[in-house]
Amino acid sequence: MPTVPSHLDRLVLESTLHDLPPYLFRCFSDASASSGSRTSIGPRALPKRFDSHTIEVLSCHLRWGRELDSEFVSWTESILVALVHAIRRKEGMARDDPGTGVYLAILDTKLAIQQAPIYHTGAILDAFGFSKEGYFKRDKFSSEFLSHGWITNEPGVQRFGLAAIEELLHRHFYRVFEPFQNPDRRLWQRMDEVRQKFSHQVVTHTGLHNIAHMARCFDLTFRLPIALALTALFSYDGSSRKGRAAILSEIFKDMVTPPCIISVGYYHTDEVERCYNMLSAVRYLRFVTRHIATTRYNETLSAAQHHEKLNNNSDWRTNKAIETKVAQTSSSHARDVKESEARQEAASAYEDLASAFEKRSPESFKDITSGYRKLALAYRKMA
Repeated sequence: MPTVPSHLDRLVLESTLHDLPPYLFRCFSDASASSGSRTSIGPRALPKRFDSHTIEVLSCHLRWGRELDSEFVSWTESILVALVHAIRRKEGMARDDPGTGVYLAILDTKLAIQQAPIYHTGAILDAFGFSKEGYFKRDKFSSEFLSHGWITNEPGVQRFGLAAIEELLHRHFYRVFEPFQNPDRRLWQRMDEVRQKFSHQVVTHTGLHNIAHMARCFDLTFRLPIALALTALFSYDGSSRKGRAAILSEIFKDMVTPPCIISVGYYHTDEVERCYNMLSAVRYLRFVTRHIATTRYNETLSAAQHHEKLNNNSDWRTNKAIETKVAQTSSSHARDVKESEARQEAASAYEDLASAFEKRSPESFKDITSGYRKLALAYRKMA
């Protein structure tokens, strides 16, 4: 019989919060057991501390019952599971859905658990002691997760994104993802059937461009994870990982690379593992490419600055030579001017001496003395 988790069971359950996939998916509509909009997603009932009532709520929720308003919201790690649910509802195949207003949501778990805890369904069933046989057999809930509380988007913080299934269908969805066509009322068998069909198909180059077009229905933050999750539905050759990452990075080049480091761990379905392999490969490729580009830019900038410095040094040396030449020219010109002035003074002194000697008078003695002095001074300047 299920019981309220002990303190130890709670600690074990809380430890699983660190083992969540980076992204989770869900489909919902107005007829869903939870509430959802572009700003918030949460349960119908106000979440409370785990007690005996939680056992009833959890059992009712996992049995798709409506007798009790749930405190939980279901999510899945596989976009395939969410799409089978969504298309089934869109085509009016679900028992309680009119087939209108159906949405596909993607959740950033790292940001979401800041507001509400998210548990793997198997872990919370273990914590409450539910039987591992019968309806609650764990394999049945291997890809399901339960959030316990409200998750909201805030300015600058996008914890989840969503798009109407109608928008995706209008962007050639069935042309790319043919196995999703012709849904029926089956659910789990239908998922296995669709997964099996995709295992024999490969995505084309045109298909990738259509996927990019579909991903743009979502907020910018979630476009690359959505695009790669959709691409991962198809099988691929594991040996071509590097080349595939380059192709995906180029086709999805306008999509933001997630800031978090994607750690690839154990996932329950092949498409989920492929998704995170591709996401980590694309992110690594972009990081390396950006690092190389930055390094080359810095090297080019450094070389340009060094060249400019050399040019500046060369200009300085040229300018210094010009200044020296000008100084030398100026000095030479000054000497020429000084010598010319001295010659004029010497010539004037000779004329004065000649005039004094012609007079041959006692008064001319002073003039002769003065003339010799002027001549001596002129010669000194010319020396």
